[in-house]
Amino acid sequence: MGGIHSSDLGPDSGRGLTGRVLFVDDEPNVRFAFRRLLRRHGVEADVAESGAEALELARHCPYAVVVTDLAMPGMGGTLLVQHLKLVQPDALYIAVTGLRHFDPEYRKALEEEHLKVFQKPWDEDRLVATIRRALETTAARDMMRQAPQNDRTGLSILLVDAHQDAEEFLQRMSGADGPSFEVEHASTFYSALALVESRHFDVVVVDPDLPDSRGLEAVLLLQRAIPAAPILVLTGSDDDALAFK
Repeated sequence: MGGIHSSDLGPDSGRGLTGRVLFVDDEPNVRFAFRRLLRRHGVEADVAESGAEALELARHCPYAVVVTDLAMPGMGGTLLVQHLKLVQPDALYIAVTGLRHFDPEYRKALEEEHLKVFQKPWDEDRLVATIRRALETTAARDMMRQAPQNDRTGLSILLVDAHQDAEEFLQRMSGADGPSFEVEHASTFYSALALVESRHFDVVVVDPDLPDSRGLEAVLLLQRAIPAAPILVLTGSDDDALAFK
């Protein structure tokens, strides 16, 4: 079975991630800062200064992540997200805002749109990690589409992640075409090892930030335990030790 090669993995491999990022903000300096931030992490972003421009871009290009300011002239962020979801239902939507307090109705609208909200000035590490995870999930979708089914009705996936549960992962993967998925979740390295020793998995998706084994060691040991299955690494990290040579 084909898969992601070791040379494609690691925190600085943004160039190899599938999916595009769209950033929407009416302030030129904020658009510039966001684009520069992602570029430092190997990810290119398209930018738009208004909701109308964002919608026009979205009609011609699929986006894995859309980041939008909440308060913009004309079309605000929540209304923009409602329109974009009709065109791009599988994207992850993130809001950035200078507002510190929301009235109850506005907060309810944000929750209904499942918007992740970052305050300005944003926490760069958190924002980049959130975007990278969405791009990596898109890469996982593409890998699932391309993977042979081996005469099965679906793919058996082992998710090894202390921060994301199987239900959340399935929600992010639900837009993928191709075979259906069966996800088994392990939140520690040793529970994952027990699972791979007891049953077959077609794909392993692992976040190496585990409580009982961190970084490259966990990935390499899982590769040895299940050499026939491709392993997709979700990092959300800037640890150079994870970059495979």
